[in-house]
Amino acid sequence: MKAKIDAIGPVALDSGAAIAAARDAYDELTDAQKKLVTNYNVLTAAEEQFAQLQFQAAADAVEAKIAAIGTVTLDSGTAIAAARDAYDALPEDGKALVENYDVLLAAEQQLEEKMERWMYLEDLAARIAEQ
Repeated sequence: MKAKIDAIGPVALDSGAAIAAARDAYDELTDAQKKLVTNYNVLTAAEEQFAQLQFQAAADAVEAKIAAIGTVTLDSGTAIAAARDAYDALPEDGKALVENYDVLLAAEQQLEEKMERWMYLEDLAARIAEQ
């Protein structure tokens, strides 16, 4: 058991299989055997660190979608919606790691304003055409 936990090594995004194998092996132990595992804290720390890395990777992907929005135009709706959907899909712990969420909020606001102006101008053009 100690060797399975030690085999986890430095925790990275590709450590999931090693962590899961160690956890499965630990969970199969009897209570008496579990008391003999002296490095159980290494397993729990690896699980926590792995979860944090996964949250960070997901947050980084959302940040990239937000950054990809660029300058907001009337054609930005799809990119903004994709970024919003990705952000909303994150668990709360992941959302807290998104550092450019304010950019998404500003883009949504800018798109709404541009759409309102476009609809106003389209309506105005239709009225002028009727005269």
